[in-house]
Amino acid sequence: MTISIDGAAFAAVLDALPARLRKRLDASVERAADWAREESADGANLLIRVDEETAVTVRVTAGVVVSAEDVSCVCLLAPACLHRAAVASILPLHDASDVPAAESLAESVTTDARGGAQSANTEKTDAAPSESASTATSAPPAGASQTLSVRERAAASALWDSAVAVLTAGLVGASRFTEAELARATHQARAIGLHRASAAGVRVAAGLRSARERSGEHRLGRFTADLRELMLVTHQLTHLHEGAEQTDELRGMARRSYQEHGSLRLYGLFTEPVVAGSGYAGVVSYAVDVDGVVWSTATIAPGGRSLVRPSYISSLKLGGTTLTHREFGRAGVMVSAATSSADRRLGGGTSTKAVRTAGVEWSRAPVAGLFDQPLSAQFARALAVDPEDGSFRAGDDLVFLRGRVLGVGAPGLVLGLIEPDDDVPEGGDTLEAREARMLWCVLPEGSAVYQRNFERLAEVGPELRVIARPDRAQPGTVHALAVAVEAEDAAALALPEEWQGRVNLGIDRIPLPDEDTQDAQDAQDARSSEATESTATAEPVEGAESQETTPVEDPSAAANISARMPTAESTSLHLLRHHIEHAASAGRAITRTALLERDCTRLDAEAMHVAASLLRELVVQAAPARDQFARPIDTEERPKNGYARTWLAAAVYEHAAATELAVRQWSRAMR
Repeated sequence: MTISIDGAAFAAVLDALPARLRKRLDASVERAADWAREESADGANLLIRVDEETAVTVRVTAGVVVSAEDVSCVCLLAPACLHRAAVASILPLHDASDVPAAESLAESVTTDARGGAQSANTEKTDAAPSESASTATSAPPAGASQTLSVRERAAASALWDSAVAVLTAGLVGASRFTEAELARATHQARAIGLHRASAAGVRVAAGLRSARERSGEHRLGRFTADLRELMLVTHQLTHLHEGAEQTDELRGMARRSYQEHGSLRLYGLFTEPVVAGSGYAGVVSYAVDVDGVVWSTATIAPGGRSLVRPSYISSLKLGGTTLTHREFGRAGVMVSAATSSADRRLGGGTSTKAVRTAGVEWSRAPVAGLFDQPLSAQFARALAVDPEDGSFRAGDDLVFLRGRVLGVGAPGLVLGLIEPDDDVPEGGDTLEAREARMLWCVLPEGSAVYQRNFERLAEVGPELRVIARPDRAQPGTVHALAVAVEAEDAAALALPEEWQGRVNLGIDRIPLPDEDTQDAQDAQDARSSEATESTATAEPVEGAESQETTPVEDPSAAANISARMPTAESTSLHLLRHHIEHAASAGRAITRTALLERDCTRLDAEAMHVAASLLRELVVQAAPARDQFARPIDTEERPKNGYARTWLAAAVYEHAAATELAVRQWSRAMR
């Protein structure tokens, strides 16, 4: 059983440590990882033996250490001893929301694929909703006060101060005591109902710990984004005007609010795997109703990649149906007394009932309507949304494409696009006919399943319908999630009949030409753990060793194909992002660098004067004003929180500018 510690309890344990011992805490924590552990049969107590004479007892309530008194030591210095503090420090911080949103996790995995990274974005909660619509929410009731109380403002202010301390110290300089103060403030914010701020605080604290532990899943860009979100929300809360309409949005919700929708007729679209660095995994399935609205449902649980396949072949948590995720993506379902959250995630209330019905091909209504939307409009919508924003809905970040496979290369599959209202050109689909509209369907790093599927698709070169997510950083690049092919191409690919010509690229494995499809599928289900773990290790699947990368249709064009692809516009905005991330990593003291003025000059030369101005102001604020005794003082030019506010302004500007730039570049690429 995984045991975690409440943030307030963790802070209280460290508070008891005297100043003379605090510098020795890190060394004690390293030793604590090797101390012997004995868990009681009922799981209520954990005994950690330091040596033959010393032991620390941890009392657990439902897997959580809820108070500082639950960590006790038998040594003479207790409770002000290093043993107690070290044990508390090695326990993961408890997140009261603790069940991540499938959509957020799916976006995390998508982000991982873009950068070959593993990260976890668990701001939202509730992976597999089963509550009724009347009990699933902790949101403020209708007509709740639009004014923050004194306690709420105090909690937001304390969380802001903790975030400023993290920014000032940076990842390199932040100590366990910095983390403890952040955990305490996060706990207080959650207890008082500031759920959005507390969720951001949890993610920042997790980033601090993963950086300290040198985890391979830590990503500076993700930590910087989480810190920006935390500081932005707490700054807005502490400066909120009386009667402001956005109060509820800034407060956030502890859990999703599920509302009844009556009856829904849903048609399955596809299923994608979810693996998060925070220790959750599973699948998310998407469906569309008769009006063309996209909905989602998920099965997420604590674990790793080995949970993906079992979740895929498990029953939906929807109205008592026995339909599995694999079947749901290719079938239909009629749901009565359906419930969903605001982001269109289906709930499993006690009154909800679901019955299996026939599915529909992607080339027929209502699914076909998704593919008939203009490409420019689809990419503009998908690139403009922010999955962390409260207005995000299931399917907002997806694009629905038609095209023909032109080949496969190092980055992935080459797809020649077909405009929704275009006919196939005379003479067939050739590389020359499609070269003005091509996309890379990139290969996620270390994904043997994707690689095998891409190679098989390139061998046949079928016309496809593709559901994908566009890559903001690289115009002309998408992350393909699922494809559908015509009947003759499905036969050429030897797809099982029950797949109905659809392939969930991250889970299904297209059989080899001489492979029995049913035997291959049964073997994949039986080896669910091994099959999904191979995705993590990038070991080739059976039969893949003899397959070579398939060339594009026109071999003479292979060397020039990358040049034909849309390329990102070269700007110096990345310089601002570099300094923002550098400040978050190294802290305030490292902000003043010799290269900064050179970068400001480059930004000015490209007419990015706001970015240059923010960067220069960041340098000014990085050096605090001091009195004659070298003590920091508050002045009009350099106020107490001037550095933090300037960093926040620069981070918010860079995020907005990068989003707008991505949309503009993609719009040009899709003309």
